[in-house]
Amino acid sequence: MSNQCTSHPIPDQCIERLGGMNVKELFELRSIMVQEIKELSGNETYNEIVSSSKRWFNAIENVLMDLERYPLINTDNSVETNDQKMSVNSLSIFQEEYLKYVRTNMAKKTYDNAQRVLKQFGNFIGNKPLNKIGARDLEQYKEERKKSVKIATVNMDVRTLKAAFQIAVNWEWIEKNPFEKVKEIRSPKKDPRPLTREEYDKLCIEMKDDWLLDIVKFAILTGLRLGEIINLKWKNIDFERKLINVASSDEYQVKHGKPRPLPLNSGALEILNGLSKDTEWVFTDAKGKKYNGNTVSKKFKKYIRRCKMSDELHFHSLRTTFTSWGISNGIPMYAMKTFLGHSSVKTTEGYSAFDDNGLREAIEKVSINNDSDLTKSV
Repeated sequence: MSNQCTSHPIPDQCIERLGGMNVKELFELRSIMVQEIKELSGNETYNEIVSSSKRWFNAIENVLMDLERYPLINTDNSVETNDQKMSVNSLSIFQEEYLKYVRTNMAKKTYDNAQRVLKQFGNFIGNKPLNKIGARDLEQYKEERKKSVKIATVNMDVRTLKAAFQIAVNWEWIEKNPFEKVKEIRSPKKDPRPLTREEYDKLCIEMKDDWLLDIVKFAILTGLRLGEIINLKWKNIDFERKLINVASSDEYQVKHGKPRPLPLNSGALEILNGLSKDTEWVFTDAKGKKYNGNTVSKKFKKYIRRCKMSDELHFHSLRTTFTSWGISNGIPMYAMKTFLGHSSVKTTEGYSAFDDNGLREAIEKVSINNDSDLTKSV
């Protein structure tokens, strides 16, 4: 194969010739470009000459990235296997396309996590063709990651990469998920850590920020996630029917993307009635802006440490507290799963589903008071 166009300005017709090359020729030409660019480094004519090589290289990459846009001729002396076709999709190209998919279909938190994990994994193994990535790559990544982060974080990375590469399979970019049989690192299972009544009382005394105390109490009384609370809007509250509609919006996507109606007990309603209705959001600062999740979480953790409580406690522990206190007060498990919006329970039922007296009575059993009088102030 001739490479006479590699070291001089390239007319457009030269680039068009790429469409007539087979996969094998394109890979060979790309290798020539990489070598030439490396060799030209330091040469006095480098800036002048390398621009043509880079232009060739970028043109080849475009062809290899999009076989449908540049149909390749399968000549007699070429062997174009499925493996060769799949190998044109590199990890960096997949990362770009996958993140577009996640941004469109999933929550921002999921997108941020996927972006972080794919970048770290790519930095570790390099920009390999997707079909050249194997289980050993992830095993080595696990070994390296556990040197600097908790096992729980490593396991989350494993789950994230498994999910990402399954999408690559669905898109037919690879034939099978290379991480399908990769296991998470075993670690001692810890039961979720709820607040005790004594810890809750101590926090209430210590917590000087009324806005945070309102959010903490509301979290315990509803079981809502932090993201669901700070993104809650007044239009999602039905005071007449005493309901919240936990649903996605332009700014926030609920977990699993499924909306769920949640009955409000008297304690939660009292908190809502004490808040200003002049803003779009339910929980806002003095300027009418909704709170940032990291700000709330860090502020809560600060009070946990100030009270010298277990470092295992964090904001999500309030959701566990809702569950623990509710079940101990007799809430049926099926009702609790409905309240929490777990994927194993239908969460798309209409508001009418909560006319059930059992669910209505059950939600009233979540109280932040020590006694059973739920009419007292929270």
